Amino acid sequence: MALGAAFVDDNGNGRYEPQLDRPDLLGDKTLWTVMNDETPIEQRFPRGGLPIGLEVHLTGWAYQAGSGPLADALFFRYLLVNPGSDTLKSVHFSLFVDGDIGDPTDDLLGSDTSAWFGYFYNREEDLEYARQNLPTPALGVLILQGAVVPSPGDTAYRWHGPLRGVE
Repeated sequence: MALGAAFVDDNGNGRYEPQLDRPDLLGDKTLWTVMNDETPIEQRFPRGGLPIGLEVHLTGWAYQAGSGPLADALFFRYLLVNPGSDTLKSVHFSLFVDGDIGDPTDDLLGSDTSAWFGYFYNREEDLEYARQNLPTPALGVLILQGAVVPSPGDTAYRWHGPLRGVE
C-alpha cells in the first residue's frame, strides 16, 4: 500500500496508514504487482522504443475451490499510470493469453467480439487429460470492463470490490 497498491482509505485522507486503513483484498487470494517499460534498451526486442516510464499496476484475485461458479475464474484489474510529465495522446493496451490446453498442437480458438469473449478448446480428447481420467477442459477469457477514460459529459461506473465500492 505504501508502495502504490490499492487500499481502503477508511479515514478518507488519501494516504495509507496501517493502523487505520486496510489492503484492498478481493476474493480469497489477492496479488498485486507493478510493471514498467524501463528495461534498458539493449535488453529489449530489436524494435523496442525508448522507455517512457509508463507503469501498469496489476491486481489479480481468485476464489477457493468450492466457492461456486467463481472457483475456476481468475480476475485481473489493470491501472495504467504515467508518472512522467509528457502527455500520452495515443495508448494501445492489449491482453495476451497463451491458451495451451494439454498438447498445444490440437488446440483451437474462437471469439465472440460483440461479447468481448475469447475461448480455447481442443479439436479432440486430449491424451494428457485422458491419462488422468479427466475431461479435456476449455478456457474462456471475458473482458468485463474496458478502459475508463474521463470524458466531459460521460458517466462511467467502476467497481473496486466489496471493500472500496463503486466510483
